[in-house]
Amino acid sequence: MCESGHLALFTRASELESERFRLGTDWRGLVLIESQREHVMDFDQILEKCGSAGRYQYLMILLLGYIAFTTTVHYYSQNIIGFVPQHWCYHEALEDRSFEEIAAIYAPFGKEASCTRLDKIEGDRVTVSNETCQRWIYNYDFGFRSMNAELNWVCNDAYKARIGQSLFFLGSLMGTFTFGVLGDRIGRVRAVILANQCGFVGDFLTTYASNLVQFAIFRCISGLAATANYYLMFILVLEYLAPKLRNMAISGTLGICFCLGALVAPWLSVLAGNWRIYLTCSALLQLVVALFYFVVQESAQWLITRTNVEGAIARLKHIAHFNGMEVKAADFEAFRRNCIVKRKLSNQPEQTAGIFDLLRTPNLRKISLLVVFTL
Repeated sequence: MCESGHLALFTRASELESERFRLGTDWRGLVLIESQREHVMDFDQILEKCGSAGRYQYLMILLLGYIAFTTTVHYYSQNIIGFVPQHWCYHEALEDRSFEEIAAIYAPFGKEASCTRLDKIEGDRVTVSNETCQRWIYNYDFGFRSMNAELNWVCNDAYKARIGQSLFFLGSLMGTFTFGVLGDRIGRVRAVILANQCGFVGDFLTTYASNLVQFAIFRCISGLAATANYYLMFILVLEYLAPKLRNMAISGTLGICFCLGALVAPWLSVLAGNWRIYLTCSALLQLVVALFYFVVQESAQWLITRTNVEGAIARLKHIAHFNGMEVKAADFEAFRRNCIVKRKLSNQPEQTAGIFDLLRTPNLRKISLLVVFTL
């Protein structure tokens, strides 16, 4: 019995000694951690007491659905405002003709019919002019007047709309990186709101664009929000949500709202009747996200990384109150101690990994190459 007791003590001492070398702390610090281990509470435990599947979580899922809906309407705007209806070069003799008659006259010219200017029209006989077409007759689908039709960005000027589309997606690339960095600097909630306000400003200013330079700049601003306005909110919801809700609730909500946005976007354009009104509606939907500041709580885990433990606890208390949960002060104190202990351990020097460490082993090399070439 005595030998087994000594063996147990020796084994425990060996474990503590190994942990001391691994963490780079002294013996006294490890004893302190051991004595407090049963009295600390990590984030998942305190969130469970505050409610990880309560009213606040369902509200967050609803707001994520709204973001998914507005993101889809905003993302589809690039295709909707740049829609090119059926069109033909204008001629005085075609003013009183129906669209079917005009299409029949231009039919012999095939794909070049939209950009072919006619000199004379005598019955079924037509002669082609050498001059460039400057005016067109448009057959608007459902009466919707797109940007390309209003600004006559067709034929030789069709490239202008494509430049705007390219700048939109360039803005999306820049916004994904920029707002990801800002999310770590100023907080997730502020980054979500700022991203959506870029979308609001970009869409609103685009309605006043009258030339290529203005259009390209405004679409680039609008594109800043094309992806960032969604994934930052997704991270916020994921943090405060119970694991049992993450799969069905988030996936189901996103699937329904993305689909709903895709269905609503074209009919909204038909209802608006004009590309400027459609963009105004898209801008207003994103402006509403500014109200999230009064509802959505900042990421508690982000606040902890900024050494603002009290701010994290304040957010958790608000969530507990919203969910109707009563959490003891001792639980918050245990969570506070856990954050302090983790902060002390994180201050210890650690080995840093570089990008070349991804090629250190055959398995890492294979996974790294798969990620690079499948993105």
